[in-house]
Amino acid sequence: MSNIDRDRTVLAGPEDTRSEFTRGADVPMAGLEFEQQLFSGSRPMDVETFEALAGHVETRVCAEASAQTFEVNSGHPFAKGEEQACVDEILAQHSDVMKGAMDLCLMASPFAVFPTTNYQTLCENIHPRPRSQTFLKFFTEKKPERARYFTTVSGIQSSHSPASPGAALRYYSRLAHLTPLIATALSTTPPYAFDDNDQFTAIKNNLAHKRRLDACGIEGAFAPALWDAKDWSEEEGRKFMEAYNDLIWDTPLFCHIDPDTGCETLFNDMAMHSLRELPPEMHTRANFNLASSVQYQLISISALPPGVPGRRVETRFIDNGDNYQVKSLAGLTFALAFDEEFGAATDAFLKSAGYSPERPGDSKGLLLRDVERLCYDYSSLHTLTFGKLDMHLAAKRLSRTLDKFCDRYPLLQPLTKALAKGETPALHFRKEFPDPEFFCTEFHAQRLGKHPFKPTQGQKLALS
Repeated sequence: MSNIDRDRTVLAGPEDTRSEFTRGADVPMAGLEFEQQLFSGSRPMDVETFEALAGHVETRVCAEASAQTFEVNSGHPFAKGEEQACVDEILAQHSDVMKGAMDLCLMASPFAVFPTTNYQTLCENIHPRPRSQTFLKFFTEKKPERARYFTTVSGIQSSHSPASPGAALRYYSRLAHLTPLIATALSTTPPYAFDDNDQFTAIKNNLAHKRRLDACGIEGAFAPALWDAKDWSEEEGRKFMEAYNDLIWDTPLFCHIDPDTGCETLFNDMAMHSLRELPPEMHTRANFNLASSVQYQLISISALPPGVPGRRVETRFIDNGDNYQVKSLAGLTFALAFDEEFGAATDAFLKSAGYSPERPGDSKGLLLRDVERLCYDYSSLHTLTFGKLDMHLAAKRLSRTLDKFCDRYPLLQPLTKALAKGETPALHFRKEFPDPEFFCTEFHAQRLGKHPFKPTQGQKLALS
């Protein structure tokens, strides 16, 4: 969960926060965050073990709502041309945590959803911190789909602080239009897991993506102002960013920051209220920061550290996994953020699929249809669509586009090869583990890591 700057300064209204959206970064940067779930035997990491791990390693380990999930980040933002240094930094931190995890007999799950523990059990595994407890108390009763998402799903996020509002809109639109294909290509949804009815069953959809979308709703998948952009000019970018500032002021909050204690506190009526609806004395910078942190879109416009001008575009629809996901997302982020030749090639690919990235409103119906379909079916790339193309064909076309830039961005190579073959981690695991008992045996025996265990038919029969 994001750290909240608890500044008690009272704001006059949206006009006091507008400039941080319309001002670009002095030096455009990018960075990564990496979440992963740990377990031992059949049990997810608990609160006590998380605290032991955090105290055992040199890396700063960040907590999410549920104790089985930890997060590391790239430590500081990186500039154009520094994508390899960014990846090296975050993987070094991840490696340090994993060495500490092994000392505590913990293993990393290779999936975005922890497969063998139900939601209710994970709800009992929440950090005893005010925000986590307040969040779970409210949403378990009021919006259980949101609580389920934050309790069960982990992922990888990338951030980019653009140079101007026009650059922010351009970057956001390209990412939004790539979402169905990239969310598919990097999916690590397990072949078996507890579904939304808490039944352990075969998973036929993209479960992690479904739970993300359940939390925001299909109409909330992207910033609403995206569809109003007529082009990628600075003027349209300014309108887009100003609208996002207004969106934050109108976002329903489940709690507020108490000015005396600095803690998250539920409203007396146990309802949700937007910052704009609250009394003027509650229009604090802390509550604005809270509202900014509870944006559930697949791509959000998030805060930068205090004192750093501008905002960052945060990609939040990528499943966690291993080095493949980290490298692929880093390569894609830096290429889209800093290379307009790559951006133009991406636009040509998107237009070949029938999308209109420069006029997003024209793409809205197609794009939201494709984003939503992943929630119901993910059995083959041939059964999915990307614009007017079969997803399998779109994957091959994007692979050819990326291949032209792999010499410039070597981190794109794993994604390029996977797209060419129509392979994804989730579909790979489904093929390798058609039997649920065998899957559970191998998962709990900690043999489902970077290189999945491939059983022979004889081994399958022996285990069954």
